[in-house]
Formats: sequence, C-alpha cells, structure tokens
Amino acid sequence: MKIAAIHYTKLPPECDNIKQNLFDLTEFRMQGPLHNLEIIVSDNISNTLKSITDKFDWAVIVATGNYFHQQKLIIDTVEHAVKNNSPLACHIIQKGGYFYFHPQWFAIDLKAWRSVGNPRFEDSRGYTFTTTIVDRSVENFHDEYTPHWIRPGTGETSYTIDHGYYGTEVVKSFIEAGYTIVNIPNEIRYEKFYSYPEGNFKLIEQIIADPDSSLPEQTPIYWFHEQIRMLKKNLDIGYYPVNTEKIISDRPINEPLDCFIGVCGGLKPVYLAGADNYAEDTTVYLIDVSTAALEYQKYLIENWDGNLKNFQTLFETFRNNHPNYRPTYLGEIGITANLAWSLNNEESEYEEFRKRWQKYKKYKFNFVNINLLEEETPRTLRSWTDQSKLGTYLWLSNSFYMDYLTFYRTRAGSKKLEETLHRHLITDNKSLIIFDSCGSITKHYSVPK
Repeated sequence: MKIAAIHYTKLPPECDNIKQNLFDLTEFRMQGPLHNLEIIVSDNISNTLKSITDKFDWAVIVATGNYFHQQKLIIDTVEHAVKNNSPLACHIIQKGGYFYFHPQWFAIDLKAWRSVGNPRFEDSRGYTFTTTIVDRSVENFHDEYTPHWIRPGTGETSYTIDHGYYGTEVVKSFIEAGYTIVNIPNEIRYEKFYSYPEGNFKLIEQIIADPDSSLPEQTPIYWFHEQIRMLKKNLDIGYYPVNTEKIISDRPINEPLDCFIGVCGGLKPVYLAGADNYAEDTTVYLIDVSTAALEYQKYLIENWDGNLKNFQTLFETFRNNHPNYRPTYLGEIGITANLAWSLNNEESEYEEFRKRWQKYKKYKFNFVNINLLEEETPRTLRSWTDQSKLGTYLWLSNSFYMDYLTFYRTRAGSKKLEETLHRHLITDNKSLIIFDSCGSITKHYSVPK
C-alpha cells in the first residue's frame, strides 16, 4: 500500500505573518526515516489528488498548523480507515444542514475517490439537493455534531446547506455510493495538535514573539502551545538515547584529525570520532544545551564497554536513575530495532562499532553546556579549533533544524544562524575544519600565511 503525505498549505492572508513558521513546523513533523513517505505540498487538494491517483493508493492530508509526535500517525490514520472498511477517515462535522469535514487531517482511498467521480473537496455552495439519507452514530467525540461514523440510510431525502463547506461533495458522493465514513479516533486525536490558524493568528503571533509566554487553559490553542512549550523544556531535560539518522556513513573521512566537537546525540559521536583517521591524543568536546544529554554521554563513557547487545539494559538503568530526564525521539521501533536499522542489520558493523568505542573512550573528554544560538558560542568553538594541529570535525547533526527552531525562527532564519557560526570558524582558520550538519559535509582547509 503506497501512501502519499500531502501538506495542505492554504491559509487566508491574515495568516501571512505566521504562515512560514507553521509551515516549517508541520513540514518538519511530517518527515521521518522509517516510513519513507513522499511529501507533496499543495494548496488545492482536488487538483493534487487527481494528479497522483495512478501512483498512490492512499493520501493523508495534513494541514499547515499541525504539530504531532510521530510520522507513524499518518500511517495509523490509513490503517484506521482500512480496519473500518472506509474510504475516508476525517473530522466529520454535522452542521449547516448536512455533513462535511475539517481539512486539518484526513486519509482518503484514492481509487475509491476516483470511482465516485473525483468530487471536489473545496468549498461548494449553499443549495438544496436530494440524496441518500445519512445515518449517523448516536455517539459523538465532542459536542453533538461529531459522530463516530456516518453511512447510507434507507431511501432519499432533501438537504439544504446554508453555504459551501469543505468536503460536502466528497461526503455526498461516498454516501451515495454506499460507503461508510469514519471519524478520527481518540488515539490519533490525542497525538496531534492543530492551531486553527485562521481564527488564532493573533495568538500565534504573540507566542512566536514571546517563547516564554503562557496561555490560560480555556484558550483555543492551549494544548498546541503546551506542546511547543514542551519542546523548549526538552532543551533542558531531553536527551537522545539513540539516533534518528544512520550511525554509519557511506562517506568516510580520511583526513587526519585530532579534535572532535559534537552535540550529544545518541551514539553517532562514537562512530565518527572512533575512526582510524583520528589521532590517539584526540580531544573531544561534547556540547549540548541539555544537562540531561551531557549526563547521559558521561554515563556511557563511565559505565559501558561498547557492546551494543547490552545497550538496552544500560539505557534503562540510566532512565530509571534519572526519572526527571526525558528520552527524546526514542522512536516507535524501540532501542534494539533502532540500532539494527542504524547499522544496516550487519553483524560486522556491531563489531566495528565496539572497536571504535575502545579507541573513543581513551580520548580526553570535555563536556560543555553550551547554546549554539548565543552570541559568544562561535568564539568559544573557535578557541577550540585553533588548538588543533591536524584538524577538527564539527558534528552539528540537526541542531539548526529542530521543530522548536522551525517554529520560532523558521527554517530560513535557522539557516542564517548556522551560516554565521560557519563563517566565524572558517575565517583565517589555522587547520582543517570539517562541518557535518544534517548529513551535509563541507571541508575548509587552513589558510596559507
């Protein structure tokens, strides 16, 4: 089953000041290495789906302004529809004289949609029509207008809608064709948070301007904002037990190095800095804004032998000893499966990792609490690189591409911050500096005097 993830971007002009922030946040959350979903950006769902019905079985539409925890939620929405033998899982709304759905999040069977004539999603018009009677569940998810499901009843009747609503024609066509339509279940609702930007753009502008702001619980976007605030809190208490990217690299570095500067992200620093091209007297600076991340890396150095077979137990001991710390992006597949994925399921890579660990743990380590966004940081890092005789490897991972930053600074704004750091370190650099950021590697050789 091939699924397209559609990022639906249509917002009114009132949202222009926040559109890029919300787009970058939602786009970030839609990505992920495990499911390899193709993400398609669209401001007109009808036209986009027509163009992809031959290439995909299902599409899941995620509107700009959504924050959700895992990419798997997209898959879960399709599975919910399939389990209930429905071509459409959506936020069903019974208002205005008939049924429609909110475009914030829905999954649709493209073949079924094509079989009923590709009805348009975009707002129709107010009119009276005769069609199949709609039966609905007695239960609602909230209030009295959110039925768990709707399905064809017996006979026909006339409905009058007061104006156009999103998805009315799609609902009407599926019901006439005999299909049941299901609502989004609580297990998915509770894992995603929509900001309803059309009605809350002023509030969103306020929280972007003030990251430390708080909102009363009765505020419409309270729960969305709480998730964003949790991202900020995780900067202090979060740590990566494993990586969300492959540990091994298909682009080995051969240049001699004697300095490694890297964020405290899982196990990748070991694999990078434990390679043969590093000098035995290499100095390692493990840096992070999170105290928890620094403590986790210290714990590994002091308590582990590099055997990945017992890593799960080691991690659980650390987690139990530090209940106030939060393992970040632990992943839907768990520690053991993540390690297998990271090492391409190759036993030889497990041995290679352990060999690198034995070399890595003998280095001189510095654990430094540092914020890459602060003005003083480039000068601090420059003081370290200037001490290197052979060269420095600077591994930033996705430090400048995080959901927190994409929301408050936008992707473009974060990129400018990274470029400022980059420029400061390579100006008249005394030895080789290799930058590794989001998998992009650049090399800057020393400037001849």
